[in-house]
Amino acid sequence: MVPEARDRPAYRAADVQLRGVHARVYWPDSNTTGASLVVVFGAGWPRPGAVVLATHPDSVDQACAVVEWAADHGEELGADPGRVLLAGAPDLAGAVAARAHARGWPSVELADEFRPACTS
Repeated sequence: MVPEARDRPAYRAADVQLRGVHARVYWPDSNTTGASLVVVFGAGWPRPGAVVLATHPDSVDQACAVVEWAADHGEELGADPGRVLLAGAPDLAGAVAARAHARGWPSVELADEFRPACTS
């Protein structure tokens, strides 16, 4: 059975061009405060309590440019600008997180589902 529209979480979406890369932004319902910002490399989806920016960059450089833009404009997007989560293509997300750390960017980290398992 397909859920009816009234049963789905409320969100808004918009297609945007960010530094030469197409992206789709999903915003949670307007009652959410302090939303996190999630950048997804690949297909995006609305996520409760988060502003989701879904994009398909061609390179690590393009992905970094999008994440840098998102971090710089988090407040304008309605998200907490102090924390950016990365999801989607694990290799790309990992490369962007490593570069962000090396550049001293504010908190840019992998979403929990993409963290490597600890082995000891």
